[in-house]
Amino acid sequence: MGTSGDRERNMERIKTELEEKLSEIKKLLKRSNRNINALDYLPDAHIRMSSSRGYEQYYYVDNKSKTRSYIKKSEIEKYRGEMQRDYEKLINKRLKKIQRQLSSTLKNIEKIKLEEIDEIYEKMSQVRKDVIVPIRETDELYKERWKAEHPGKKNTFPIKGNVYTAKGECVRSKSEKIIADLFDKYGIEYSYEPKLIMEDGHAVYPDFVLLNIRKRKTMYWEHLGMIDDADYAVSNMKKMMDYERSGYKIGEHLIFTMESVTEVLNSKDVEEKIKRYCL
Repeated sequence: MGTSGDRERNMERIKTELEEKLSEIKKLLKRSNRNINALDYLPDAHIRMSSSRGYEQYYYVDNKSKTRSYIKKSEIEKYRGEMQRDYEKLINKRLKKIQRQLSSTLKNIEKIKLEEIDEIYEKMSQVRKDVIVPIRETDELYKERWKAEHPGKKNTFPIKGNVYTAKGECVRSKSEKIIADLFDKYGIEYSYEPKLIMEDGHAVYPDFVLLNIRKRKTMYWEHLGMIDDADYAVSNMKKMMDYERSGYKIGEHLIFTMESVTEVLNSKDVEEKIKRYCL
């Protein structure tokens, strides 16, 4: 069961790599089309090469008349444009083929729904569930294990005030309550102030650790509540740099919100980030 998360991550990694390759191919294809269009002024012809007794021979082939004429080695430079266009057309054809292959592969990956495997277990009676070990963790089983592996309330610094979330959990600010309650609204599993060990060995206590169950991905959420305070801003800038050095990239593993005295937290902005990164 412990490898189900790895399978999900591998599937997501493969999909991401394919999307990146497809994006690169599209850029190259766009560039190739521009190059071909730039050579559109040339006559409708191409350069053909043949080999005789180990020597390369080049011919100018008129596509309309289907005639060809021999090109002397000293004259090759005059046909640079035609040769470049021949190359661009070959590249263009190959790029289109690769684009079709990648698009088809991505489309097929999208059709793979591992949830179909979970449904077999979920539809069984409780008696069967109690004795069967599922081949893959269901979302509910995964959530239970994730929650046990990511306990909260590890920051020993005392919480002042009496701000409570909808679940009855005491937090340090009204803004953190807003964020936590929105996690609840969208059914996101989270823990408040977990302990996280950074690359250099020191511990930090993010405001939240949360689970994107669809991707089975763990993410951290930091709320910067006094960004207009110079000392606070400098301290948290260092903290963000520590996150990145430890491999937690903003938007991929780390989400942050911020506010100041004049610019308070906007719950719509929080919801937008939840929908973009956490669902």
